[in-house]
Amino acid sequence: MFPAMRYGATLALFALLGGGHAASAQVLSLANSTGSKSQVKLSSIALSQIAALQAQKAALTPIQQKIDSNLFRASLMARPSVRVGTLGANAMSVLRTIPVSRQAQPDANGMVLVDIKGTVSSTLLSQIRAVGGTVQGTWPVFGAVRALVPVTQVEAIAGSRAVLSVRPASQAHVLRNQLMPVRGQADAQPLVPGLPLLPAPPPARTEAAREAAVEAHLPALLAKVRTSQFPANAVTGRFSLAALGGGLVNTSDPQGDLAQRAALARQTFHVTGAGIRIGVISDSVDGLATEQRSGQVGPVTVLPGQSGVPGSGEGTAMLEIVHRIAPGAQLYFATAFGSEAGFAANIIALQQAGCNVIVDDVSYFDEPPVQDGIVAQAVDTVSAAGAYYFSSAGNNFNVDQYGITANWEGNFVDEGTFDPNFAGYLAYDSAGDDANQVLTARGYERQDAFLFWANPQSTATSGATDDYDLYVLDPTTGAVKFASTDPHTGQPGQDPIQACEADRGQLIVVIKNHGNAVDLHLFLTSDGAAALNIPAPGGTYGHATAASTYGTAAADASIPYSQNRAFNSTDVTEYFSSDGPRRIFFNADGSEMAAGVRTAPGGTLRQKPVLASSDGITDFFNPFYGTSAAAPHAAAIAALVLSANPALQSQPTRMFNLLTGSCIPFDTAFGPLPNRDTGYGMLDAYLAVQNAEALPKK
Repeated sequence: MFPAMRYGATLALFALLGGGHAASAQVLSLANSTGSKSQVKLSSIALSQIAALQAQKAALTPIQQKIDSNLFRASLMARPSVRVGTLGANAMSVLRTIPVSRQAQPDANGMVLVDIKGTVSSTLLSQIRAVGGTVQGTWPVFGAVRALVPVTQVEAIAGSRAVLSVRPASQAHVLRNQLMPVRGQADAQPLVPGLPLLPAPPPARTEAAREAAVEAHLPALLAKVRTSQFPANAVTGRFSLAALGGGLVNTSDPQGDLAQRAALARQTFHVTGAGIRIGVISDSVDGLATEQRSGQVGPVTVLPGQSGVPGSGEGTAMLEIVHRIAPGAQLYFATAFGSEAGFAANIIALQQAGCNVIVDDVSYFDEPPVQDGIVAQAVDTVSAAGAYYFSSAGNNFNVDQYGITANWEGNFVDEGTFDPNFAGYLAYDSAGDDANQVLTARGYERQDAFLFWANPQSTATSGATDDYDLYVLDPTTGAVKFASTDPHTGQPGQDPIQACEADRGQLIVVIKNHGNAVDLHLFLTSDGAAALNIPAPGGTYGHATAASTYGTAAADASIPYSQNRAFNSTDVTEYFSSDGPRRIFFNADGSEMAAGVRTAPGGTLRQKPVLASSDGITDFFNPFYGTSAAAPHAAAIAALVLSANPALQSQPTRMFNLLTGSCIPFDTAFGPLPNRDTGYGMLDAYLAVQNAEALPKK
């Protein structure tokens, strides 16, 4: 839970004490937890640029209000003769100085990939094609279309009565921690002093090179497995020599297999996951054929048209983990990268294909943190139908291990204005070179900043009514570098979100234009490359925090493996593994969980993540770090449990109690279990199968 005193201190840290308006520049005082003050300046150029953006926003027609603000500005820039309302040439000149987000930038042919929300019909699809667009996917049940369209025709598409909103296509993101600061980069340095740098990842290899590498390393891997395949002692988990028996063994991922005692569970209880179907969802299965030829993966049923190829092959890496832990299970795969609606549809399709266990390692950055979105709702749908769902908790850091996170969450505090037109605002300084600055973001590439607030997701009849904007300022010139100013007037299709880019060291400002002061969630895309220095818990969000999801934290299996032991209470969660809990304010239908309550400590706290599992392993990726590796370990152990006791397939409460009761104490220095970093602890395969064997099997 959020400790009350810590949460209150965070609010004080962001409370605005100053107000008024200065002709040249506005100086704002922010109180920090020690009572001293940090000065943040908004320059005259920033004020004039913000005013121009606000004027553009106020002049939007109802049709233009359907369009994401960055996408609409990109459309304006592509139509130089167009004016909006009474803005005129001067305002247009100001707008041209503010780049639009990457996702809204048209390609060399003037095309932009968009997600359209509305009523999907043949008429709408014909309208998209009539203006030169190409439909890439439709999901009528979710009211979603993904299309590549001319940026100059975005407004024409929004003019359709069937359309509720047009936004740049939401981007999927796998949760392998591949953007860690590495040796060899010009500015490589730990985000926190004392943290080691990871070795540089190996260069990308062709399929032929990959196959040759597997063959070259096979003898050494086999020798290693022969000396440490099975722990002899079920209590201590110490490894000893054991006969492997005849036949070639799968040499992928000895670390997680042994550290979580899955090998011992298979040997002792003769379980392999037989009879269980496991569905894996990631980006793609590039390289799968090569891994199958080398024995690392068995047969895989890929849903038609859902291979995700070309991609990074992270789905292949996950399939290797699952096959190592539960070699008798039937494997299925579908990509999550078609679109957010496509992700949700594939979750349901895998369950309908008979999958008892489903696992993913994908996040869409625009998944709402305060309400279950369409992907989370799909998770709950398949769980109600009898599937068990595992998801990566995320790599947004945790307060206890790292001291900083990639997100901040708290109530908006309305304590003054810097301009009569605006109701109030919060300011965050991310330069990172002054101890008095409020926010530090240190990264190795441009990040995306997402702002959410406690309004329900839009429907066909309503949208967000509280209106917040997001600005990113240059710390040297004070000018606006990026902005997101989507209108929120209650119009259908208007979701409570703003998103734009944020370069390293820039100042992030949140402005409330009208409405209520509610809970805010500011998120900076991270994956090990950036963080905020404010210790705000709750980094895990989206479908990884759905009520029925086994959100999975990560712990480095290479550490116990190198010490010839299994996980024990001395091990800890990875410092980048996202912590919880997750505060939810709205039911799936948009109704408030507590009438009239949209600020913390209201709403409902969900205990997420639920448990921990292995990363730091060797398989298709070498090494494979991140909660992407942890979730498939946990899912495969669940398959061993279900194959040991099939009755658990229809007993979700008993299954939850069994899995959480089969976790070993872990991270207890940061609070009793379940805690916000690791949930109920490290899932132990031997204990889980042993406990399943002891339960009635009918």
